[in-house]
Amino acid sequence: MLSMLSRTAARLSIAHAPLARSICVRFKASAASAASAALPAAVKKATPLLSRNQLIAGGTVSALVAQSIFGSGADYFEYRFIVENKNADDVACFYSGEDFMEIYTIFPFLADFFWRGAKFDEKGIAHTYGLPGEIQVNMVFSEGEAEGSGEVDWFNKHERFRDVFFGYTCWDQCTNFGFQRIGDGKIECYHHGEYFVGYLPVVSLLVKFIFQIQARWVAWATEHHLNHHAFTASSEEEEAVENLSRANHTWYLLQYFFWRDFKAMCTTALGFGTGDGDGDEGVSFLSREHGGRGGTTEPQLPIPTKRADVMLQLRENVKMDEALGNVGGVQDLNGPEGGNALLQAQKSAHMKLQLKKTALRNTPTGETD
Repeated sequence: MLSMLSRTAARLSIAHAPLARSICVRFKASAASAASAALPAAVKKATPLLSRNQLIAGGTVSALVAQSIFGSGADYFEYRFIVENKNADDVACFYSGEDFMEIYTIFPFLADFFWRGAKFDEKGIAHTYGLPGEIQVNMVFSEGEAEGSGEVDWFNKHERFRDVFFGYTCWDQCTNFGFQRIGDGKIECYHHGEYFVGYLPVVSLLVKFIFQIQARWVAWATEHHLNHHAFTASSEEEEAVENLSRANHTWYLLQYFFWRDFKAMCTTALGFGTGDGDGDEGVSFLSREHGGRGGTTEPQLPIPTKRADVMLQLRENVKMDEALGNVGGVQDLNGPEGGNALLQAQKSAHMKLQLKKTALRNTPTGETD
């Protein structure tokens, strides 16, 4: 009996197998049809508004427009601040020496990384690796003496950085650092971005932005150092603080002045005060007044690099420096005696300044060839 039932069930399953397969095929087809009917709507929702080529084209156009508007310009930064009760010769030595260079490079280890291994050509121009290609650096020091006194009336440090990649100039920038006497024992220091010209979209625009951020930081650090610690140390403790504010000024400013200056800047920006109260002693000029001269109401004199007579002298000094070439025996810095190219270029510029001053004093008419 059982065997007969099992044989009957087997025959039924074999007989109806084609029907079952047909039903499965039809079910799968209907499911696929339903899915394909819903697919266009889903795909339509997920399709981006712009294709990859359109995004690339739009990004390229945006980069070119940003480069044409912001990538180049004259006077791309300018900071001025007052220093009181300081000797002009000391301030000139500060800007032309290693002390200012330590502040300018912000992080000494970065300066060593970028400027070791540089080479000097016959004109005394330093060549080191840049972004991209190589950076060519030259410095020119100039100064003017007050009539009758022989004392320094103004001093200027001219720096030019030019990035070259396979003979193509990617960006070119020139800055000036220095000071001028403004009377009553006061000295006005200035940091001036003379020009920046960018030829490589995005990259040169980023480099310009970095230089502008660096310029504001350097102005902040320099003003603090000159007004609070420079040339005043009379004990070992004061010398330690002076060295910290100069050689490790990033940590010094963040530790002692950042919060105070930040509060003063917010107060001034929001209009709740002038930032010149008794509680703001030692606050930076950048916090009291936006890029101004620390709240002073004295009329501003044009900085030396914007005076026609000084600009003429600066151009002549640049030509004289090129003619003097590589003075002081500055050689390649790749060997065991190599050092920081910025410091070497600075020493070379200082020696050229002394030669120019000697030539000027030995010329009866006060003019050089």
